[in-house]
Amino acid sequence: YGVFLGASSLFGYVFGKLRLKELSSLAFLGYLVASLASLGFALLSKFGLITLYPLSFIMGIAVASTETFEPTIISKLIKEESYGAGMGYLSAGRSIGLFLGNTVMGFLYQISYSYAYLFASTMSLVSFLLVLSIILRK
Repeated sequence: YGVFLGASSLFGYVFGKLRLKELSSLAFLGYLVASLASLGFALLSKFGLITLYPLSFIMGIAVASTETFEPTIISKLIKEESYGAGMGYLSAGRSIGLFLGNTVMGFLYQISYSYAYLFASTMSLVSFLLVLSIILRK
């Protein structure tokens, strides 16, 4: 948990300082990296801590990206007087997603931890493809 939080806070700071394209960074550094890290958890966890620590670090990078770029994108898409509502919708969407995703993952985990992480990897990949389709449409 410390490795994950350390990577997340470090890269959140770095991403906040760099001038990166928000949508591309969200797609590639956030959703695609999360998909790959989750796939790694599903396939490599049986090897123990030697894989869990690096994967936790990589997942921290992905979370740092989503936590940095999602609010930035929302703030650029909505009018200034609607910032509060926009961030509220973002928080509500995140909360619903976390609840539903963790519920499904909990059921899948009862069958096999690999299924839970494969589900997470698939959902992150779908998110990546959705954002990529928006980028390619521009």
